[in-house]
Amino acid sequence: MLIRALEVRMNLYVVETLANPLAHVPDNLLIDFTAMVPYQLGTILQSDQRDKLNNIKICLIGGARLAEKTKISLSDFQCTFYATYGMTETLSHIALQKLNGINVQDSFKTLPGISLSADQRGCLVILAAHLNDSQIITNDVVEFKGPDSFLYLGRMDGVINSGGVKIFPERIESIVEIVFSELNLTNRFFITGIPDPQFGEKVILCIEGDNLPGATEKN
Repeated sequence: MLIRALEVRMNLYVVETLANPLAHVPDNLLIDFTAMVPYQLGTILQSDQRDKLNNIKICLIGGARLAEKTKISLSDFQCTFYATYGMTETLSHIALQKLNGINVQDSFKTLPGISLSADQRGCLVILAAHLNDSQIITNDVVEFKGPDSFLYLGRMDGVINSGGVKIFPERIESIVEIVFSELNLTNRFFITGIPDPQFGEKVILCIEGDNLPGATEKN
């Protein structure tokens, strides 16, 4: 944020690094631009400062996958939220996805100066003008929606191959998040694969805790 402010000559309002960065921000402070990780946004949404999000014009969310339940809750706010795609190698984000308001996007759209392709694995290859035209080959499997937009499917190194079908845990976890939210379940969980004699691997859902109502053990 410091580099961004210096680059475009924005005024900075500096706060302590907290799970809730709005905790000590004045109620009447209007913010044009900020960036948060999903954990910070989730903390704010569960706090007394959630209405302060309406004092922000644009908020970038990055650093980790945003929960589907959180995405849905963003429709209640005037602030425009964008999910970002990027990595250390790209120096900053190279694509954005609008999450609320008018013209919500279901995929990432690249920024100017970015060209994308896929390698033989189906993983994203990035060519960026600000990186001196050197290619960055990722392990992120994508589905192109157009020459400048894509869906992030998951990590190639985390894919579960079950009977020749490639299954991405991230996609399934997004669906489970919605189901858990509808059932008011707060247990942490994850999707993984375990060896299977027939299919090579099979998908399992691991849930933390033993207080699931009506839960039964199934394969």
